[in-house]
Amino acid sequence: MTKIDRIKSSFLKSANDYEINYKSMHWTYYNNLKEGLYNLEGLKEFRNNKLNLNIDDKSENVEQLMLLFKKLLEKVGEGYILKNLDRNNIGNNKHFFKYKGGFVDFNLLHQINILYEITSLVKFTQNSIVCEIGGGYGHLSKLLLNNFNSKIILIDLPEANFLSSYYLMENFKDLKFLLYSEINKKNLEKKDIINYDVVIIPPWVKVDGVDIDVFINIRSMMEMTTDIIKTYFSTIQKNIVLNGFFININRYLKNSVGSNVMLSDYPYDNYWAIASSKQNDFQPHVHQLITKRIDRSGEGLKKELKSIEKFTK
Repeated sequence: MTKIDRIKSSFLKSANDYEINYKSMHWTYYNNLKEGLYNLEGLKEFRNNKLNLNIDDKSENVEQLMLLFKKLLEKVGEGYILKNLDRNNIGNNKHFFKYKGGFVDFNLLHQINILYEITSLVKFTQNSIVCEIGGGYGHLSKLLLNNFNSKIILIDLPEANFLSSYYLMENFKDLKFLLYSEINKKNLEKKDIINYDVVIIPPWVKVDGVDIDVFINIRSMMEMTTDIIKTYFSTIQKNIVLNGFFININRYLKNSVGSNVMLSDYPYDNYWAIASSKQNDFQPHVHQLITKRIDRSGEGLKKELKSIEKFTK
């Protein structure tokens, strides 16, 4: 079976199995705008058509893009940026400029900033198992694979998985991928991923006892209902290893699901220590909360969430 056939098979199976409670009002609206594009031609142009709606930040103009580039250059240095620039234009993005042989676009610059922030606190290795929830078309996962070759589990809605499967398989032709149509059950166990580098699944596939080193959610929990956020937190807190990290970078407040979703209300238990809690350097409406799993109960995170709540109000 070809790569495209595998992607198509997984998309069709997930569309047939769709557990609709995972699709909030926010994603019902945006994904309805993408009908008719879930095909090979749509994939080839996904950064240049409606398939990228709400998962691929664009600059308003070249001046805005250049301003962000200069700010990031001052923060992380030219070498760090050059190391992480895209060297090909998968998805045919039209909003970029070239810099020393690489493609510079708005979304990539934000992802490089996130990579810089989280890797200053979290140690990634080839043996790390990283689970990104709501990773869109896979740009941050691509950076992690390029830099550390960690094992990646991507959990997202079928519409996003359609893109991330293509984007990552195009970028990493030698890696082993496990897609939804190739899993014959409703749960994912450690034994299922031993022989794979990247696993891409919808959220109704339960993750059981996988011993995950790092969970990541970047700007997508704010677009989920409270019940689904609780479901993900249950997955995180059951599967995170001791001293593992949860990287949570989300808006203080968003209400695109029909009710207010506040970061300060996220259902953390008491077994977390704060590694970082601050506003995002380039997006002040977004908060960076990085926590480490500990074996003793503490009140530090609860107090920090109260401070975030007061700041939000």
